Parts: sequence; structure tokens; C-alpha cells
Amino acid sequence: MGQKVHPIGFRVGITRKWVSNWYNPKLAPLYIAEDKKIRDLIFSRYRRAAVAEVNIERPKEDRVSIVIRSARPIRKTLESAIANAENN
Repeated sequence: MGQKVHPIGFRVGITRKWVSNWYNPKLAPLYIAEDKKIRDLIFSRYRRAAVAEVNIERPKEDRVSIVIRSARPIRKTLESAIANAENN
């Protein structure tokens, strides 16, 4: 019987990149939980935008960069969400 390999795990590093780019062993559990919350929020809030992929990068401890790949444009919705987040 053959071994089953997950298709995404098989392609990471060859044809695909990691969906999260950061490294901090002390804060890894916190970052993993935050990444999950961010992805869940984006996928639930922008359900109609057909979000295909969410990439999260943390170049520094105090910065988070999020790249959303979508089938439909969601620029106006994102701008209003960012404005609401800055006001709160």
C-alpha cells in the first residue's frame, strides 16, 4: 500500500510558498492563533468576494502584512473596513 502525501505539503517550497511567513519561536503559539483568527474573519466577512487565498507576513514583531487573493474586486469593502478599524 502506498503512502499518501498531502498535495499542498508536497508542493510547498517547489511550486507554492508558505501561507504564513514569520519566525519567532517564543511567540509561535500566539502568531498561529492570530493567523487563524485573521483568516476566519476575512473568509467570513468577505464570503461574497470569493477569497481564494490569504497570505500573512510578519516582517517585524509589531507589523502584519496581509495579502488577499480574490476572484472579485473587494477594494471598497476593504477600505471601509480599514477605516472602521482605525476609528475603533
